[in-house]
Amino acid sequence: MKSGLQKPVAFTVMELLVTCAVVAVLGVLLFGGLRSVRQQGLGAKCMGNLRQIGAATAAYLAENRGFLPLALEKNLISGGSAWDGDHFGAWYWQLAPYLGVERWTSVHKYLGPQGRHIYEPIVFTCPAHGKAEPMPISYPSVRPVSYAPSTRLSPTEVTTAYETHEVRRLNVSEIKHLPGKVWVSDSTHPGILNISAKRWQLETPDYEAWARLSFTRHGGAGNALFFDGHVERIPYRSIAGSNLANHLNQWFDPDF
Repeated sequence: MKSGLQKPVAFTVMELLVTCAVVAVLGVLLFGGLRSVRQQGLGAKCMGNLRQIGAATAAYLAENRGFLPLALEKNLISGGSAWDGDHFGAWYWQLAPYLGVERWTSVHKYLGPQGRHIYEPIVFTCPAHGKAEPMPISYPSVRPVSYAPSTRLSPTEVTTAYETHEVRRLNVSEIKHLPGKVWVSDSTHPGILNISAKRWQLETPDYEAWARLSFTRHGGAGNALFFDGHVERIPYRSIAGSNLANHLNQWFDPDF
């Protein structure tokens, strides 16, 4: 009569290796899938921020006879007080009241309660704004801003107090093909989106290549808010290369 005890079944080395390989592959697939879902979520949140900024811009334009806010974000360099006046506050400082964001009254580039800092992302903050970017956001902050307008649409070319009177805000009525123009988009710099063609080249190792870096923030793409209110995900590789100049003119040149 045979014993009822069964001999333990042992895995062979090959079976163990195959099992480990399968588990590793599944782990990579799962991790990649979760990362992809997270990236999509961050991109969707960013698009939501831009839509809110679009609505705030529309309200601002209605109250300012169609004139766009300037991208200025620096204090007066020497003498006088014109630069630090309300007229020359940074673009995001000007839009803050329409978004329920507090702002300083003494320095017109700071957001949040007067004399205090912001400790978490706000509507001006892209949730995918990474620590490895040239200008990361470190909390607490007074300027947690991840977006910027084009310098062609929102001038910043002022270096002294004596030049402030020469700065002219652009009116939307002056912009050709307005619905197809980008107002603000992802940027590593809160004040300006430098769009010179040289700095849009993918291979250019330029520290100030704001557009190149920004339009790869969301899985090789960037989000942009157009004047007609829609937000679009733009893959960088789709705009770089031989058609670069056309895209720059089409999206950012008010006279094109």
